[in-house]
Amino acid sequence: MTISSEPGIPALQTCFGCHQMIGGSTPSHQAEIKKVREAFANRQPPHWIRVHALPGFVRFPHQRHIKVLGTEGCTNCHGDVRTMPQVYQVATLRMGWCINCHVQRNVSRDCTVCHY
Repeated sequence: MTISSEPGIPALQTCFGCHQMIGGSTPSHQAEIKKVREAFANRQPPHWIRVHALPGFVRFPHQRHIKVLGTEGCTNCHGDVRTMPQVYQVATLRMGWCINCHVQRNVSRDCTVCHY
């Protein structure tokens, strides 16, 4: 299972790629991560509650961003989820916000990088 059925929600394999090692720092986080691990083991998608909504015409390859930004990339978009009682959206995720990040890091701003 490598492709997500929902735009903006990563494939379960993407989540498991980190959360096979990152188990959570609180009991509530550990319980949620356990759901991801069980879903991956059973090859079943978990029931997602959408927090970050992207239009269907925008692609956000998590793996590419993590490769470039490391773990800093997670907090740039998602905030410090370790301290959140419940995950919420901290960044606008609008085009201007993304472009600013690309400009700061001197990476491609070609339309086809995100829109394909």
